[in-house]
Amino acid sequence: MAFEAIVKKQIVKLKGPSLKSVDLVMQELINTVKKCTKKLILQPPSGFAFHNFMEILTVKLANFPRLCEETERIVANHIREREGKTKDQ
Repeated sequence: MAFEAIVKKQIVKLKGPSLKSVDLVMQELINTVKKCTKKLILQPPSGFAFHNFMEILTVKLANFPRLCEETERIVANHIREREGKTKDQ
């Protein structure tokens, strides 16, 4: 019983820092999503030669800015939904 009481006190002490860590990770994930979608919107310079599939994909998605915005919104919302579930554990 004494061990259980000590462990419960330690869990209470760690809850605040754990939630702060979740907040920081979530913010970093959302920032990463924004950076990725901004990369997709960039147009390549004229005379740009395609060397791999990702370069081709970038150019094609650049033609659809609303798709990029919607992708960012959906992924960010998914991350925020998971944030709530993570904090409830």
